[in-house]
Amino acid sequence: MAGDILVLVEHAEGKVDSITFQLLAAGHKLASELNAGLVALAIGHRLESVSTALQGNDVDRILLVDDPALASAAGEMHARVIADVARRIVPRIVLIGYSLVGMELTPAIATNLSMNALTNCVSVDIRDGAVTVTRPVFDSTMHAKVALEENEAAVIALQKGSFAALELAY
Repeated sequence: MAGDILVLVEHAEGKVDSITFQLLAAGHKLASELNAGLVALAIGHRLESVSTALQGNDVDRILLVDDPALASAAGEMHARVIADVARRIVPRIVLIGYSLVGMELTPAIATNLSMNALTNCVSVDIRDGAVTVTRPVFDSTMHAKVALEENEAAVIALQKGSFAALELAY
């Protein structure tokens, strides 16, 4: 459904990175406040264990793009695939981890989708009805708050440790 929160799943060798569960916690909070759905997207190959790890984590939908070509594809191809999926579901917010992967993918995804890219963020919440992010500036000596305009979409890269992870559902 248009306006959902889309969380990009980071994983390696069948294991979901802990940053994904932190992003799901942030996404769940946003989805609740915006009355939106929470969608997790994993791309790669052999995603069965990734899908299993995501089950039961307050996710409304889990989308998998499982293709052998994605196992060794470069970031540019991953960004295009993610953007293609995002165009179909028209999310309001795309959450990605501010990791090596996220640093590469965030601007590429945002460019492909003609969205804002907000990187190196330490929080995201709703203030006075606007999606607002906080990010460090001046070598982390200060923090800037950036508010999106009403219904404005963005790709937001959150630092690891910014949110407590969702409890794993085993």
